[in-house]
Amino acid sequence: MNQKKEAIYDARELGVPKMLLLGLQHMFAMFGATILVPILVNTYFNGEGLSIQVTLICAGIGTLFFHLCTKLKVPAFLGSSFAFLGGFHTVANLDTGIFKDCRCINHLCISIQMNHIICQLHYT
Repeated sequence: MNQKKEAIYDARELGVPKMLLLGLQHMFAMFGATILVPILVNTYFNGEGLSIQVTLICAGIGTLFFHLCTKLKVPAFLGSSFAFLGGFHTVANLDTGIFKDCRCINHLCISIQMNHIICQLHYT
């Protein structure tokens, strides 16, 4: 019971069964988030928000780019983030003051998405 557990730096040390189990768990968690974020954003903008298909393809491209940068040493998936839903919600409710008749809501959403991309690149 007093075994000292060290950090695992290479996922291949776990063995195939544990890697498959963790991969399956990761797939359900990340796929659910990647689908749920565009659905929530679409409710903010009455169906004119993010496309699920575009979100999936960007998550895949981002993940492949991440694996290329880390030389396949970090098992990770870059999917949607719930962190920026507050920003989307705030932008969706901009209907007063100078934003009352604003047609630039899509530009504001793009700036939030670019902020997300910059944050992902920073942590890569």
